[in-house]
Amino acid sequence: MIKLIPFQVLVVIVFCALLQASGEEESKPYQFGFNLGTQHREERKDANGIVIGEYGFLTADGYYQTVIYATDKEGRFLITGRKRVRVTPPKPRPEVEGRQGRENSDFPTTTTTTTTERSKIYQFNYTALQHGRQEMGFSDSSKTGDYYWDGPDGYRRIITYNAEDGKGYRPTIKQVKLPIQ
Repeated sequence: MIKLIPFQVLVVIVFCALLQASGEEESKPYQFGFNLGTQHREERKDANGIVIGEYGFLTADGYYQTVIYATDKEGRFLITGRKRVRVTPPKPRPEVEGRQGRENSDFPTTTTTTTTERSKIYQFNYTALQHGRQEMGFSDSSKTGDYYWDGPDGYRRIITYNAEDGKGYRPTIKQVKLPIQ
């Protein structure tokens, strides 16, 4: 019985140490960022667990869209700002001589309908040495995607998100230990 008690104490100490280590990892500060010209990402987490960051990308219609976000003290993500800046000139529309609907027109007649269906308007992805990203944007201005970053501490941070007007940026954050190579 006396030999069993030190073993139980050892198990409790190891268990408590593991619990404490996992809690420390969650509040560990970090900072990362990249800029590829057509997209960027910056994020930092302070010792209090507050995350501040932004991401941006060039859209198919020639605008650079930036979203700035932060967490509150409870860890909820909030969009704190948005920027949309035209960086490429709009494509010129072809000149059509004469009246619209001319029989010999080189341009087909189009009909516009209004719909509430969401359609995909862009998609991109990339993978670099220690980070990657993919995203889809939709006609209702919502976005869905994920990105990851491999930290020097041997962990991969994976953020999967949905972003919608009125609902904000809603991430799911996962941290995975990288295999030792």
